[in-house]
Amino acid sequence: MEIEKVVIETLEAILEISFDEICAIDKKEPLRRYGLESIQFIRFIVEIEEKLGIEVPDNDLDMEKFATMENTYTLLKSYLNNDEINHNPMIKCIITDCDNCLWGGVAADDGYDNVIVDGVYGKFQQALTEAYNKGILLALCSKNEEKTVEDIFALRSDMIIKSEHIVTRRINWGEKHENIADIAHELNIALDSIIYIDDSERELFWINKELPAVHTFLFNEENIFEIEHIILNTSPTLVERTQLYKQDKERIAKKHAYNNIVDYHGSLKTVLTFRKADISDIDRLVELSHRTNQFNLNATRYSAENICSIINNNDYEIIKLTADDIFGTLGLCAFCVLRYEDKTAVIEGFMMSCRVFGRYFEDMFLAQIKKAAIKKGCQRLIGLYTPTDKNMRFADFYSSLELNDDKNIPLESFSEVVWLD
Repeated sequence: MEIEKVVIETLEAILEISFDEICAIDKKEPLRRYGLESIQFIRFIVEIEEKLGIEVPDNDLDMEKFATMENTYTLLKSYLNNDEINHNPMIKCIITDCDNCLWGGVAADDGYDNVIVDGVYGKFQQALTEAYNKGILLALCSKNEEKTVEDIFALRSDMIIKSEHIVTRRINWGEKHENIADIAHELNIALDSIIYIDDSERELFWINKELPAVHTFLFNEENIFEIEHIILNTSPTLVERTQLYKQDKERIAKKHAYNNIVDYHGSLKTVLTFRKADISDIDRLVELSHRTNQFNLNATRYSAENICSIINNNDYEIIKLTADDIFGTLGLCAFCVLRYEDKTAVIEGFMMSCRVFGRYFEDMFLAQIKKAAIKKGCQRLIGLYTPTDKNMRFADFYSSLELNDDKNIPLESFSEVVWLD
């Protein structure tokens, strides 16, 4: 399908301008004059991504880059010609080897003061820091002595990558595919959201064999520009994910001081706030629906247009959950879409970030959903569940949906639960 035809048809629907009128627009004329800004721009991007099977990188989510038809065609054509963007749109973490990747030379043999950190290695480090600034997680996986690696980060002031950029590391003599799987488990992310970079073809062979979902790339001086391009065109989440994961590590460290899970959760002084979603929440709701797989009970994906329509429909209600604890905010971490039909409430969509699993948030949310349904005069509650490979662990979540039958939620886990109308 031609890009120009897709763009024109999409603008026709969003801007409510005829096909012929859009065709008559000068390709260098600002599209803002026709109403393509704010929420219309977001809708345009979401629909274009779906129709063309691409994902616009976050650093390109700028109206100025799509200011004219000419700019839009040029940018979209570049995405379609870029296999890495098209086939690898949901990268959350980049894991890299150290020797002859982050620096030139073998640290254990050459010493921290003799490894090379400029040239192609400096370019690689710079690309990684830019990915970090966009929200991509960075991790290390290297067969090495931990102190050897630590010395370089601590003693080489010319390193662009700093220790604080690294969310987690596996510096040992174990098999790399096992270490990568362990990192994925720790960060609670899927293997297909990971890029791994190494200078050893042998290591990459075994990782490809054991973890075929991981995206692997060979690092060498000849392909540094390709590696830079791949890294800089990854699409991160739209939140400050690295900082959030660091907060989670602090929560986990605190957990060891308690003998039981209820006391631990109580010590976090968690405040849950439930309220109806509005237009200002659209970006996060769309993001959460597309990036949540494990607790996405009906496997629903919402576009900005879907969310707008639901918010403005009196038969529907979107309830969102935001959370805070002593370590910081967890932000908007869950939401549900309720449809009211006579005396029945239907949970059409229910999703929650994997970052808050195991803290009873889902149980408390379900209790709030029941209260909302009762307030609407409903006598029946239905939860829609569509099984997928990734949400099977929650297959029984809706096993009991009696309106007046709440699960046994340890209220000691929460400092406060607030409902804001």
